[in-house]
Amino acid sequence: MAIIGVYNGSFIETDHKFEKNQRIILTPIERPKGPPNPEIAAIIDKLYGSVPDSGLTLEETQAERRNKQ
Repeated sequence: MAIIGVYNGSFIETDHKFEKNQRIILTPIERPKGPPNPEIAAIIDKLYGSVPDSGLTLEETQAERRNKQ
């Protein structure tokens, strides 16, 4: 599911309601003003859910990746 939002300098404005502690992947895109690009939305839709949630915090994930190096 692709969700398009606009960063206003301190937070992202979007019509989507998020659940508490919901994890998301942000993909910055540059595009002219107007309706969302359907090709980019299709790519984001295809990728949605492709990265499993490990349940780890950011710090735990970073430590795990450092240990694998």
